[in-house]
Amino acid sequence: MKAIKILKTIINIYYYLLIVGLLVKAIRVFNDIINGQIKHSKPKFLDENLDFANLSNTKIIVIIIIGVVLYCLLYLAVESIKNSLTDLEAGNYFSDLVINNFKKAGIILVFLSAAEFLGKISLWLYIKVKPKFEFDASITAFLLMGLFLMFLSEVFKKGKEVKEENDLTI
Repeated sequence: MKAIKILKTIINIYYYLLIVGLLVKAIRVFNDIINGQIKHSKPKFLDENLDFANLSNTKIIVIIIIGVVLYCLLYLAVESIKNSLTDLEAGNYFSDLVINNFKKAGIILVFLSAAEFLGKISLWLYIKVKPKFEFDASITAFLLMGLFLMFLSEVFKKGKEVKEENDLTI
């Protein structure tokens, strides 16, 4: 059970770092907008170096929206996993909470993978960033983690059914 405690600690730290990171980024972007400095920004976004000076306000808004959506999806996935850890730590591996949260986190991570892929395509097509045809670890990692959590959810669901059957057997 020591591994679950370490996992719980790491996920809790990551969860709160996500919140702080989102707040800091939001304050920076909001501050840049208020002070008229947004056009001087040169952020790295989805592995692309962007220069906001060469982009219209509409394109900058699209980039910001894509970033917020991706960040929120990651936050929701981590939150779903975080909410399962108390039950897992208590030994309630087959609870509905764990099963549903793993499935939810898996679906969100698969969707996050697709959203990041579509975000890259939109950068290429809409923002006119030169496409890079290379292996993207984050898209693949989110997809694999999502599919694994969905599978794990099914395994725990089956385990719950077997456990309920065994509890009824004399």
